[in-house]
Amino acid sequence: MKKYYEYIAFIILGIVFICLPNQNANIDSWYYAACVKHGLNLINSHHLLFNIWGSVFHEFLHFFNPAITAIQSLNLLNAISATLSLLVLNQLLKSLGQNKEGALFLSLSAGVCFGFMRFATDAETYMLPILFSILSTYYYFQPKRYLFIGLSAFFSVMAVCTHQLHIWWTLAIYIGVLLNKEYTKNNKIFYTSILFTGVILYFLVYYFSSNNYTFLNFILGEYQKGNAGIDFSLKALILTFINSIRTVFQVHGLIYHFTFKHIIVTLIVIFLEIFLLGLLFLKRKQLIETKNLNNSSSSKNIFLIAIVLHLAFAFISSGNAEFMAMLPLLLVAYIATSYKLKIKKTAFLIPLVIFIWNVFFGLIPLRFENTNQVNAQTNYTQKHQEDYFIWSNKPLVENILNYQNGFYKTYHFIKTDSIPSLLSKGKKVYTDLKNEQTNYSREAILNNDKKAMNLNDFDLYKVDSFMNLYGINYIYQIKARE
Repeated sequence: MKKYYEYIAFIILGIVFICLPNQNANIDSWYYAACVKHGLNLINSHHLLFNIWGSVFHEFLHFFNPAITAIQSLNLLNAISATLSLLVLNQLLKSLGQNKEGALFLSLSAGVCFGFMRFATDAETYMLPILFSILSTYYYFQPKRYLFIGLSAFFSVMAVCTHQLHIWWTLAIYIGVLLNKEYTKNNKIFYTSILFTGVILYFLVYYFSSNNYTFLNFILGEYQKGNAGIDFSLKALILTFINSIRTVFQVHGLIYHFTFKHIIVTLIVIFLEIFLLGLLFLKRKQLIETKNLNNSSSSKNIFLIAIVLHLAFAFISSGNAEFMAMLPLLLVAYIATSYKLKIKKTAFLIPLVIFIWNVFFGLIPLRFENTNQVNAQTNYTQKHQEDYFIWSNKPLVENILNYQNGFYKTYHFIKTDSIPSLLSKGKKVYTDLKNEQTNYSREAILNNDKKAMNLNDFDLYKVDSFMNLYGINYIYQIKARE
C-alpha cells in the first residue's frame, strides 16, 4: 500500500471532484452543454476543439448510460482531466528533482487550490487544456528525443486549440525550446513545424466554415465582436489581487450567508481549522527543509514566463479568475525547479487545511445551495412564452432554455427602455431585478450598473417566489403606474 499512497491521494481528490459537481453552473457551462447536447455550434474560435471533445466524450458515456445528461458528461470530463493533470504534475515534479514526498506535497497543494478545484467540478473549458499543457511540459523535460519533442509540441497544439488562453503557456515552453542549448537546430525546426499545425488547423476550420469575416477576426472571436475586451483600470487591478487570493482560498460573499445558515457545522469546521493551524505553528520548524537545485535558468524561466503572462492577461481581462486556474500548477512547478524539498509528514497538514476550507466554503455551497440558479425564471419564461422578460441574468436563463429546448426557440427578452411601449400595447412584462444577492462578488462589482436600473416609475406586483442562499426572492409583473 505504501508504494501506491501518492496515487491513492489523487484518486481521493478525484472522487471529491466527481461527487461535488457545481449545480450552480454559469452562463458558459450551460452554453457548452447545450452545444454538446444538440450537436450544434461545436466550433468556437476561442476554444476550437472543446465542444468536440465534450461531444465525443458524451457520446461515449451515453453508450454505457443512456440517461446521462450533457452537462453531467462535461462535469465528469473536467473532473477526470483535473485528476490526470495532478498525476502528470506529480511525475513532472519528480523529473525536476523532487523526491516522492516533495512532489506529492507540491502537487496536492496545487490540486486543493480553489481556482483549480472550482473548474474541476464545473462544465467550463479550463481543465482539459491544462491537462494538455502539463503533458506538453512533462515531455519537454524528458530526454531530447524526437518522440518526446513531438509529443511536447503536439500537446501544446491541443492545449491552444482547446482553449486559446494556453497560447501563453505554449509561448513560455516555445521560448524554452528556442533558448535551450540541448535542442539542436533540427530539434527546433521539428518542434516549430508541429506547432505550426495548430495555425493550419485554425485556418482549415475557418476556411470550411460558413462566414463572411477575415481569418484574423475568426481568431479574435469574441474580442472582435465586442463581447470581450481589454481593461487596464484600477478596478481590474483590484479584482486581479482579490482573485489571486481566491485562486488559493475561496473568498466570496456567499460565505457570509452560508455561515449563518449552517452556523453549527461552520463553527465545527472553523475550530478544526484553528486546531490544525495550531499544530502547524507548533511544528513550524519541522515542516519543510529546502535545498537549492542546480536546474538551468531556462527551466525556471519557462514557468516564470508562463506565470507572468497568464497573470498579466487575467489582469487586462478585468481580473478574470477563470484565467488563473492554471497558476497553482505553474507556481509549484517553478518552486520545484528552484528548490529540492524535504517534507515532514506534518507539512501535509498545509494542503489539508486548504482542502477543508475550499470544500466546505466553496464546493459544498456550489453543490447543495442555490447561489445563482434561475430555475424559477426559466420555468416562468417557458410557461409564459408570449410575454416579455427582464431577467437580471438573462444570458444564464437563455442558455438554460437553449440547453432544454434547443437553439431555435425564441423568447422575448427585453431591456428596461422597452417597458413603456410594451405596456401601452397591453403586453405583460416580468422581472426579477429587485431581488438581492451578494454584493461581494466579481459579477456584482463589474455589473453594478444593474443597480441603477430604475423601476420606480412602475408598479411591481409579486407573481411568484423562490428561495436561494440569500433568502426569499420574487418574480414581479411590471405594470404602468395609474
